[in-house]
Amino acid sequence: MFVSVSASLIPIDFAIILVVAFLFAVLASRTGQPTVIAYLITGIVLGPVILDLVETTEFLHFIAELGFPLLLFVTGLEMKLDSFKSILGKLGRIAALQVITQQLLAFGVAYLVGFSASTSFIISLCTIFGATPVVVKSLTDKHETTTESGRIDIGVLLLQDIFMVVILAFFASGEISGMQDFAMTLGRILFLGLALGGAAFISSRAVESELLRSLADNQHAFFIQGIAWGFLFIALADTIGLSLEIGGFLAGISLGQVPYSVELKEKVRPLTNLLLAVFFARIGLSLSAQDLLLYWPAALIAIPILSVSGVIVMYVLTRWQNFSAKVSFKSSINLAMMSEFGLVAGAVAVDQNLLAPSVLGYLTLIKLITNGYAVYFIKYNERIYQFFKPWLPEDNNTSNPKPEQHTVVFGNSRLDHVVRPILDEVCDKIVFVEADPHEMRKLERAGETFVFGNPRHAEVRREAGVKDAKVVISLEEDFELDKAMADEFKERYVAVANDKDEADELLRRGADHVILEGNAIKSVLTRKLGGVQ
Repeated sequence: MFVSVSASLIPIDFAIILVVAFLFAVLASRTGQPTVIAYLITGIVLGPVILDLVETTEFLHFIAELGFPLLLFVTGLEMKLDSFKSILGKLGRIAALQVITQQLLAFGVAYLVGFSASTSFIISLCTIFGATPVVVKSLTDKHETTTESGRIDIGVLLLQDIFMVVILAFFASGEISGMQDFAMTLGRILFLGLALGGAAFISSRAVESELLRSLADNQHAFFIQGIAWGFLFIALADTIGLSLEIGGFLAGISLGQVPYSVELKEKVRPLTNLLLAVFFARIGLSLSAQDLLLYWPAALIAIPILSVSGVIVMYVLTRWQNFSAKVSFKSSINLAMMSEFGLVAGAVAVDQNLLAPSVLGYLTLIKLITNGYAVYFIKYNERIYQFFKPWLPEDNNTSNPKPEQHTVVFGNSRLDHVVRPILDEVCDKIVFVEADPHEMRKLERAGETFVFGNPRHAEVRREAGVKDAKVVISLEEDFELDKAMADEFKERYVAVANDKDEADELLRRGADHVILEGNAIKSVLTRKLGGVQ
């Protein structure tokens, strides 16, 4: 009985998609392309466009439908509202005007290349430039998420995501038959979304935060509880007539404000990536060669107009908000690619018979081509800025404050009683990275700044601001972690080793200091952190 059930639930098509997606993902990684492109190409290659080997079965449809709500759950976890508090007003004005301008441009281009007014309107709602997962990943790889241009991009993208969540819910409702229905549907979505969001925020603080706190030392239960929270609100959204995506996003953003969000995000991400591979592959599978290529001349006309105008609009808006020419330029060219959220909105619109599949092919071509070159804009944004710098206005009287200098400490160990008095005396700010829930609770009670999570996770280190730290001190006595950090930070890294061989290896790799005995740490740290005697 178990064999037959398994065979019916896990078709061979699913295995083929995963294997081919893996191969294209490897190729994408080698060429600097995002994995989303690899997944789209997987569907195009396996579907009717090229090989016609795989069909979209009910099982694949079910798996794919879970992928995007979970991506929005992870996206919500990214939204640390406190991180953008100082520039939230500016970001709101930039994002609002950027979205409006983009919609007008996308509508105008679509209409001029031959689409009807109603189709052009739907296309314009799907044509958002700035792919949140791709941009955030690329900026993280370059250690630019904490720079001013990085904060602008991430803030604008997250505000765009809120807009796209509303659009997805709007398309999923399938109730567009005149201005009256338009207004009523939009009003219902906003009212129910605000009600569900309020419930998510209140319950996350009152209930979920305490549950995660109590389960923090049980990693399996911690993961299951976080996923359960996401699916609870996905189910609630579906029950009250909202899209699954809006439920996932509200669940994520509500948990994004609690101390456990970074570690939870790292644990959820592998599952999300698996489901997303199927989701974007399914979009490719749904297209025929005619659908994909019917509007290729229109796509080739639209791409340079929308991409160039999008960069110009973003540059003008950021300059309008008094950001420097360099910050404005880099933040603008970072957003030169079409968002995968727009592609998903297009797929939902096709499912609701609001768009023809060939129009989804038009959007897919824009996505594939803009991602193909825009990832290199992010990778080489400094070089591109230096090339255009002579034609940009000089930044007179524009101050770009350096990131706050702080000390990052991995873990609280037996040496903490020696380290802590020195840190308190010579450091203006200390950020602890702590994976032990018991130590984390001590830090929380003491009112310390901390990030809960394993310092081996790059996202956890990014959240702690490791790149901009005055010095990074690891009390973890984790040799593998110490080797990786010594390679990366060299003169700004202090570690504790178990024996002389480990210490010699870390010093060869570039660690500034390696401490073997607890009684030696005081002289090392006082010399490193400011010479306090």
